Amino acid sequence: MERGEFDQKEIQIRVTKKPRIRSMRLSVHRDGRVTVTTPSRTSEREARAFAERNMEWIVKKLQDVKKHVSLFTIKHTEAEEKHYRKEASMLVAEKIKQLNSSNVFSFSSISIRNQKTRWGSCSSKKHLSFNYKIVLLPSHLQDYLIVHELCHLHEMNHSPKFWKLVGNYIPVYREASNELRKI
Repeated sequence: MERGEFDQKEIQIRVTKKPRIRSMRLSVHRDGRVTVTTPSRTSEREARAFAERNMEWIVKKLQDVKKHVSLFTIKHTEAEEKHYRKEASMLVAEKIKQLNSSNVFSFSSISIRNQKTRWGSCSSKKHLSFNYKIVLLPSHLQDYLIVHELCHLHEMNHSPKFWKLVGNYIPVYREASNELRKI
């Protein structure tokens, strides 16, 4: 573990060795964890030196993470969550009705949940599930999320065919996806 400081707190950097990678890489995760991933042959000393040389970059990324507090970390009271779930249920139903006006997508059910790390999902049994916090997103991201999950009803993967289908409905899906990742 390499240590630095950010916000008067010690930065702990975890070193992970992977046999298949060729060069070292740094990752700053949404929860503030920092990881140096190295090839198996790299020594701890080399990994620490790599992190030290890149401490300015690490601190900048940690600042970015701090600026973009994820909606997933926001806690609501039971009453607020109940209210948002009801809103989300109506919103998702209405948007699916609009987006699926020609009945291209057939699904078995829709649920609104409090998922900890996902905005939505689509099961192999054609069950669509959305995070209740979808109501807190801008309209264009709500549309993107719903289209994304609807397209999984035809393509249960993220293949080029899937993204082409998403692009038919949301031409700027790449921008929406990147924007959503930052929330």
